[in-house]
Amino acid sequence: HEMLFIGCVDGPFRKKFMELGETYLCSSKSFDYGYDITEKLHKFDPDITHVFIPGEQNPDIFKRLPGKKKFVTILCGQKMGFDSNLFDKVFFISEYQKNLNPYTANHKIIRYGINSNEKIKEQSENPLFGRISTYCPSKMLHDTILCAQELPENKFLIAGEVLDGLYLQSLNAYADHLKTKNLTLETNISSERKEELLNSIDVYHYPSSNEAFCLSILEAFSHGLPVISYKNSAIPELFDSDEWLCENFSDLIEKTKIMSKKSKEERQDI
Repeated sequence: HEMLFIGCVDGPFRKKFMELGETYLCSSKSFDYGYDITEKLHKFDPDITHVFIPGEQNPDIFKRLPGKKKFVTILCGQKMGFDSNLFDKVFFISEYQKNLNPYTANHKIIRYGINSNEKIKEQSENPLFGRISTYCPSKMLHDTILCAQELPENKFLIAGEVLDGLYLQSLNAYADHLKTKNLTLETNISSERKEELLNSIDVYHYPSSNEAFCLSILEAFSHGLPVISYKNSAIPELFDSDEWLCENFSDLIEKTKIMSKKSKEERQDI
């Protein structure tokens, strides 16, 4: 199949798109692309045009899109800002998203999947709590840092791509203020380093304020890791019980402490 990818320069998967087909990257941070991109799309004359967008935006380009079939995938937990009838099908990635947009008749829920050959992680005697996620306030990395202070006998790890530089600075200052000696922060890690870190973590510690669908938790599951998170948005859809999902920060600390006292064998079962 022939493929044309149009999008912004930032992001970890751009190289992969460039291997798959013709790629046009632009530096604009706005979702309302100009007529030069519309011309490229019309010249390519696609049978299928598939848009990936956070959700609340309503770019003018939607009305100019070519394609015999037009699809859109909503990426964030937001109410849609555009008319769903501009597309043949609207793809949601969770029930949570669908419930935010109850009047979208032409929808379908398609969840992500991971094809993994990883061996199940063998738990350590003293568990390492860790997470890999973007550095932005919605991910509530500060709650993981506070838990690190509450459990000084356990090591904590935070790693990922920096989306908000000021937030990263505040996290470093916060960790210094709390004098957390058992915490490591890594930024802008490679794919290889990500796999190394996932194989070193015993318990995935992932408090988050809102997830349309949490790929990070799914990656942790693919390595056989126990996961502690908050009971909100689409997160419960990934779990078969709420035993390790927390109602609030006090609950998060309590469940993190309970998990830390579990034996290696008990954590392996979880």
